[in-house]
Amino acid sequence: MPVRISRLYGLDIYTNKARYVGNAFDFIIDVDKGEVVAISLEEESYGGKVLGVPYKRVLAVGDIILIKEGKEEQKRVKLEKEKIKVEAKV
Repeated sequence: MPVRISRLYGLDIYTNKARYVGNAFDFIIDVDKGEVVAISLEEESYGGKVLGVPYKRVLAVGDIILIKEGKEEQKRVKLEKEKIKVEAKV
């Protein structure tokens, strides 16, 4: 089901074990494949670090984002801003 990404900003993210993960701050998109690969969390919550969860762990999106809890979420997958480069094609 297609959804505007702008509608997802700020949604609470919980695991399937009812643990609060954070708020959806940004979405990392693979422009070549045209798909979301990760959701980054609000930076202020983690001392300025950009943390996120792989989108493959998303179970459902509605009033909240529900993800499958696993080792990646327990470690809070670290995303490095410097490595995230989006080249605009003209």
